[in-house]
Amino acid sequence: MTIFPVLIFLFVFALLLVSGFGVYRCMRRRQRVRAVLFVVPFAILALYFSHVVFGPFQRNPEKSFRYALGFTSPAGCSDIKAYEDEGFHPGVTIWLRFQASPEALTTILSQAHFTASTAQDFSDLQKRKATVNWWTPIPGVNFWRSSEFHGPYTFNEAGLAYDTNSGTAFVYVTGFD
Repeated sequence: MTIFPVLIFLFVFALLLVSGFGVYRCMRRRQRVRAVLFVVPFAILALYFSHVVFGPFQRNPEKSFRYALGFTSPAGCSDIKAYEDEGFHPGVTIWLRFQASPEALTTILSQAHFTASTAQDFSDLQKRKATVNWWTPIPGVNFWRSSEFHGPYTFNEAGLAYDTNSGTAFVYVTGFD
């Protein structure tokens, strides 16, 4: 961990404390207008800290699939698990895991314009490591990569790993403006 994010965290935490103290002090003196001026930054900082402490607010896995790749999951996809890391920075990272039939895989590969790739390429694409325990791509599966799909941001990259034995697909999507 570098020192810069720690300093930002400490600064924002100090602002949170000052805002909370200001609200308390104004409410005790019955200065409601001043209290409102303290409540706005306090609320924003509270949302920020809830994001830091509890992680990003997660949506339905089906919606995460559509958000990540730009289309709904095809028939033959089941047991979708998704985790989105989109916070206070200009970008998003999405991890998807699901069961996919060979027909569903073919549909995903064609709709998102995936091309054949390697395990090393799939590993290199993952600039950020997953913080969820279900993200376990297995070496020796088939790999694809794409940057020509309608993902969440202007510039998108995606990697897909598929285990033909279990029918499990792993999709890593990163996007930024």
